[in-house]
Amino acid sequence: MCLKTSLDGRTHQRCLSPFSMDGLIFSTYYRGIMKKALKTLKYRLVSDIAEELTGIFLERYPRQFMNFNLIMPVPLHKTRLRERGFNQSEVLAKALAKRLKIRMVSGNLFRTKATVPQFNLEKKDRKLNVKNVFVVRNPRIFQAKKVAIIDDVATTVSTLRECTKVLKKSGAFSVWGLVIAHG
Repeated sequence: MCLKTSLDGRTHQRCLSPFSMDGLIFSTYYRGIMKKALKTLKYRLVSDIAEELTGIFLERYPRQFMNFNLIMPVPLHKTRLRERGFNQSEVLAKALAKRLKIRMVSGNLFRTKATVPQFNLEKKDRKLNVKNVFVVRNPRIFQAKKVAIIDDVATTVSTLRECTKVLKKSGAFSVWGLVIAHG
């Protein structure tokens, strides 16, 4: 929550609140070849890259650490999904769920309004941009579950925080953000 490093990605005890992420793990920084790979996935849907990216992620964080009940992608608004034709976070979530043999849930958490792309905004505006835009259709799916939310890039972590808040209000036991690159 404070964006300071912790030993195993867990949110510091002093930073925890009832609706905060329990932890955040990312495998690398958003620069160089990783930036190029993520842009290729996001804007050209070269889905083979998703397998490589999740492989890199798991090299750093062994499977025994990943004891989640559910994996889910950060959702795109239906307008953006239609424009792009796919959700890059969902492509990554599918690849990770397959490798970890964990159920992936998609479509139960959704955006109620189209937002401006986060990369165009300042830190304070990013938080406001995604405030109260996520809704859960069926909260029973998340009750008492340890959920991993997958995203390609996180800079201020505002989107993951908003998703977490909604999931925890829906009964999720714990929510972790798993991100390929930190911007």
